[in-house]
Amino acid sequence: MPTSLIPRLIACTVLALSPASAAAAQTNEFLQVQRGELPVIITAPHGGSLPIPGVPKRLGPEGERTSGKFVTSQDTRTFELATTTAKRVEELTGKKPYLVASKAHRQYVDPNRPEKEAVEHPNAQAVHAAFHGQVREFVDELRKKFPAGALLLDIHGQAASTNTIYRGTQNGTTVMKMVEKHGASALTGENSILGYLAVKGIKIEPPNTPPGTPPETRAFGGGYIVRSYGSHTTNGVDAIQLEFGGAFRMDAKKREETARWLAEAIKACTEKYLTPKP
Repeated sequence: MPTSLIPRLIACTVLALSPASAAAAQTNEFLQVQRGELPVIITAPHGGSLPIPGVPKRLGPEGERTSGKFVTSQDTRTFELATTTAKRVEELTGKKPYLVASKAHRQYVDPNRPEKEAVEHPNAQAVHAAFHGQVREFVDELRKKFPAGALLLDIHGQAASTNTIYRGTQNGTTVMKMVEKHGASALTGENSILGYLAVKGIKIEPPNTPPGTPPETRAFGGGYIVRSYGSHTTNGVDAIQLEFGGAFRMDAKKREETARWLAEAIKACTEKYLTPKP
């Protein structure tokens, strides 16, 4: 990496890190990271715009290059949506959520795929490993600090329907513990993340009915991140992939409104489902 890039990249890398995390961040400048105080972690794998020095653009598996399955486009403004949401949550609650957002462009690394599909160069491999190392550290910390439960929200963008947010939980699998403990209302009720947004008039797909009725849209039903860290795993937390249409993120004013509503939804969900009851 050219030495002139290092100060600029490191300067905007990490917020509120432990010494161990700060040390890890020095080896990888392509993450926006925030240690939180709430039982919520926000991830954003596809909103980054930075090239990784010395890394060519990914070509993808040969069988996927023309099939439409191999995607390297940026989920435009999802980095900004995720980081703004984190700020609004802190303003509303006085506490920070956890945050891990990739700054690297998806052309070079895809954190929402397993490593063998996500990278084609050792330098990109380091970025992928750093992203997931940080998420794993935070998920492990959440499990220890918040026995009442914790929630991972994975922020994405989709072009299928500009005015729709698609839910991705593998039809309830990645929020298994939350649904077992509180019922389907924890995923779809008015104080759930998606239920709160629906009350604001936002179209949610599938509608806020019990998991699997109807099934989630296959293309947006939950990728590698929620499958890796969801509560169906032995060491995970409840996890929801949120696929935002362009109307919620492209325009700065609308993106701010979306971030505020999502922050309000996080507050409502945390108070209802993630706070220990006396």
